[in-house]
Amino acid sequence: MPTCRPSRGRPHHVHRPDDVSGAYGSHANAYVTKPVNLEAFEQAVQSIDTFYLDTATRPRP
Repeated sequence: MPTCRPSRGRPHHVHRPDDVSGAYGSHANAYVTKPVNLEAFEQAVQSIDTFYLDTATRPRP
């Protein structure tokens, strides 16, 4: 199962409401847009890292 679908033909910062609905309809647990500048990208990655490593509860093995 693919983890993401490229949005070919559109700038990275543009998403349509059906992109978000489609992601959640495919059982995504989040929809994150890729920031276009490096500083914003680094902050987004840090936020995702913090969420999944410090906030999210994972099932026990």
